[in-house]
Amino acid sequence: MTLVAAGALLGFGCGSEPGAANAGAGGTSTSGGGAASGGGGSGGPAPVAGSAGAVMELPKPGVVSPETAGVMPLRRLTHREFSNTMAELLGDTTKPGAKFEPDGPGAGGFEAPGTVPTETARGYMEAAEVLAATALTANKITVPCTAPADAAAETACVTSLVKDFGAKAYRRALVASEVEDLVKLFQTAKTLGGTFQEAVAATIEAILQSPNLLYHWEIGDQPAVRDPENAALVALTADQLASRLSYFLWESPPDAALQTAAKAGQLATADGLKTQAARLLTDDTRARRALFSFHKQWLHMDNLEDLDPGTDLGAQLGQELENFVASIFVAGDGTLKSLLTAPYTFANASTAPQYGLTVQGSGFTQVALDPTQRVGVMMQVPFLRTNGNAPPVRRGLAVYKQLLCGNVPLPAGNIPMVEADTPDSTLTTRERFAKHAEIACATGCHAIFDPWGFALESFDSLGRYRTQEKGKPIDVTGLPQGADAVIGGTTPKGKVIPFKSGIEMLNALAESDEVSWCTSRHWSRFMLGRMDGDADAGAMSNAYLAAAYGPDRTTARTFSVKDFLVAIVGTKAFRFRTPSAGETL
Repeated sequence: MTLVAAGALLGFGCGSEPGAANAGAGGTSTSGGGAASGGGGSGGPAPVAGSAGAVMELPKPGVVSPETAGVMPLRRLTHREFSNTMAELLGDTTKPGAKFEPDGPGAGGFEAPGTVPTETARGYMEAAEVLAATALTANKITVPCTAPADAAAETACVTSLVKDFGAKAYRRALVASEVEDLVKLFQTAKTLGGTFQEAVAATIEAILQSPNLLYHWEIGDQPAVRDPENAALVALTADQLASRLSYFLWESPPDAALQTAAKAGQLATADGLKTQAARLLTDDTRARRALFSFHKQWLHMDNLEDLDPGTDLGAQLGQELENFVASIFVAGDGTLKSLLTAPYTFANASTAPQYGLTVQGSGFTQVALDPTQRVGVMMQVPFLRTNGNAPPVRRGLAVYKQLLCGNVPLPAGNIPMVEADTPDSTLTTRERFAKHAEIACATGCHAIFDPWGFALESFDSLGRYRTQEKGKPIDVTGLPQGADAVIGGTTPKGKVIPFKSGIEMLNALAESDEVSWCTSRHWSRFMLGRMDGDADAGAMSNAYLAAAYGPDRTTARTFSVKDFLVAIVGTKAFRFRTPSAGETL
């Protein structure tokens, strides 16, 4: 039976809605198949009000802020989450989501798709047909009978299949009407001439296309359960919390231990959630997925896989990045300082030459780097290559916007392009960009981010270390800042950070509270699927202080990203939501 027929049997086809215009606005879920469109535009949900308000202020040590929660947008699984879900659900290793049209970044800077474009809907249908057939043939789905002759026995068998497999796919138990609809689909498929096996396949296909699988249904119970401390907030159910936690830290569905904790009521408290978060972050296989995804998007390495088309360089550098961030946040101390200043990376025979090293074999091994030349993720080839076009600008913007949360105004339309490099040019990259920055209309912007980019000029566009360019010594100092003309860069808060090299710059940024707070904001956006706003400020502040100052929130220590991730899931911003305008509960 075709996927279109399977979806049509339940009344859902390509582009149909998952039960309501916006589940985040109180829409009810549906049972059947058919990739569905949801709330939010194709680029993801809109930012919440106040996204540039109180959350920009650095939290004050010792202060415990009142917490609330913002509106929770309806989000579709990203393509990576879909592939990971199929791997956990069916044992699939083909990564079907990688074949879909890419999703662009949402309003928070991270992928948070809201709708299903036509091409993606077609991709879901085609994938579901292949996945269902393959899984059934390989006995990856338990069908508790084989074509029983008795109609009652057949109905009981299919009902059992739907309840069991549907609960795994939807990440919650199915309600009676959902079970009934799927059993009817099976029966209709047989009435139309399908065999028992074909009707089972059609039912599985419908489940794999259901909005209940394809979307994050984080809307609470019906009727709503309110926060006893703030009746304006709606609590998420235990199943929804388990799903939200696992997709946040693993980009995949809950494992058996997390489901057991949910059923036992252990996710009803902040401490219970934090205990599970700490456990999830010890799972190297799964946790590295979300860690890689976050850092790839945060530091503008989205085009990693597109490097050197026709080769596997992008995949190799992606593996290097994944290994490195996992070594910090799963196996290591989990600190921002280690991320920015650790003097090592992971390399194999293919990637080691880019560091001037030799490694045997295709497997990745940890290798030490010269700490006077390279430290941290921003001096590794994955970052340097993907930000290697107009390097001072791209790399400087990455520091100023992604590490410091600075805002850079759009350039005026009359600013000429930077002078192109030519074989006979005697100007270094820095000299060409400095010359461009002298133009009156470009000076203001470039003075903001150029110093940070110039500090990384020890590396060419391919990420190779160098000490000379055009026969001249490389200049990696910052620019004169303020009345005292201190060499370095100025943060968005107006603090001058002195540095005369990229190493000095990264060591200073690793100790900056502006950088640790900004990193917290980006992780919050990754979790929320939208821009952070005033409604999230209290929760973010409390989680940040726990990670930067410890349990008493007063004793400064090295900022731990891992501790922040554990702390933020215990806040009301994670456990509750504010209903959307006009929502009926």
